[in-house]
Amino acid sequence: MTNRQLFYKITETQSADELWDMLSPTRLNEKGKFAHLKFRGHANSNWKLIPTSLREGFHKNNFLLSGIKNLSDIVANEIAMLFHFARSCDRVGISIPNDSILFRNENLILTSNENGKYFDNPALWPNPKLYEIMAMAQHHGVPTRLLDWSDSPYIAAYFAAGGAIEKHEEQDWISQKLAIWAVRNPIQPSSNQLQFIQAPGSVSKHLPSQRGSFSVHPIYSYTNDILKTNGLEDYNFYGDGFEFYKFTLPVTEAVRLLHLCSVAGFTAAELFPSADGAGRAVKEAMLLTTVINRLQLNYDGSSSK
Repeated sequence: MTNRQLFYKITETQSADELWDMLSPTRLNEKGKFAHLKFRGHANSNWKLIPTSLREGFHKNNFLLSGIKNLSDIVANEIAMLFHFARSCDRVGISIPNDSILFRNENLILTSNENGKYFDNPALWPNPKLYEIMAMAQHHGVPTRLLDWSDSPYIAAYFAAGGAIEKHEEQDWISQKLAIWAVRNPIQPSSNQLQFIQAPGSVSKHLPSQRGSFSVHPIYSYTNDILKTNGLEDYNFYGDGFEFYKFTLPVTEAVRLLHLCSVAGFTAAELFPSADGAGRAVKEAMLLTTVINRLQLNYDGSSSK
């Protein structure tokens, strides 16, 4: 991809300390130039800005017996996933947002009149009435067309560094880079081409801890191959007021970056405030030791040589 085709600005950093300093609010918000930023961390800089439910190959497994053949099938599959999520919550007595018999009949049943308009015109999808349950499902492992973002660059750095360390056994891992994405989110976009939503913190206790919000992936992002879709970075949103930025860092600096996150209070225990988060922190610490030994680093990620 040539420079003229890039719809985002890329900055390559070589050390975790350099990236950390670059992500500082005093740098990002200098003279208000980068106000209203949202951030996302990727363990691999080659990954695109595509939510789980739209990534290549995902639709090969779906709820539709006839398979995914068109955009209407995409919508039907997403509704079916939310329906099964709601039913599974029922089994353990967990409430879902906006719940009522009427809400379910209108929004979670494939044959409802409300959903008919989305099958006839998939460009209207998703139904805004489902944003809250989509956000809840997303934060509990159900793939949706929502893409997670955070108001904090350091939370994005934690996810990028932690994810990179989890991949350390990959054959070409040493040569990879991680990435922090940032998007300038205008208060009043020029159009509805791209939407960001802020779900209530009560939807999931992970959400306020991670200072999270979501972008809603547009239905027009699908390519001629119905099983493939484009990333947000493939589109020019400048005219709508959105600006995308990408910061990269060698994965060998992930240990140091994760250490800086820990010192600043961004750990699994804080970002996943539950016993599960504490358990995740323990597993992360053990994995970190393995990578430190492999790279011959000090505990803080600095060189031991």
